[in-house]
Amino acid sequence: MNIFQEVKYVCVNHTKSGLKEGNRTQPLSDKAVAVLKAQRRTNPFEEYVFLYKAAPLVSNTINHHLMRICERADVPYMSSHKIRFWSVTNMYANGMQQADIQRMAGHADPATTDHYKRVSRLGDIDTNSWNEMFG
Repeated sequence: MNIFQEVKYVCVNHTKSGLKEGNRTQPLSDKAVAVLKAQRRTNPFEEYVFLYKAAPLVSNTINHHLMRICERADVPYMSSHKIRFWSVTNMYANGMQQADIQRMAGHADPATTDHYKRVSRLGDIDTNSWNEMFG
């Protein structure tokens, strides 16, 4: 069964750039869909799925909670922005095409997607590969 058949997509203009390229559909796992549906049931009449003290979540609120959760789980903390860099870098490292990464990240300009690829963090290039590339 396709998980997207039951999911209603609503596009609201809340992207940072305000450009239509920022509006996107993301693939979700069955578990993610279940979590979102459960959260929506707690707040069925609001525009936003997640609220904090009756207000939409902003990055500072998200990062504050993320930090506490990471501490409790004893895992390294990464801000939501660093997670975004990590995600783009790992999509690239796993062979996803540039256009698909750009679309999923909501980047209007391919140069922005290139900026988010932190290839240097994927590991060292061995000397032979370096010599093949640059002689």
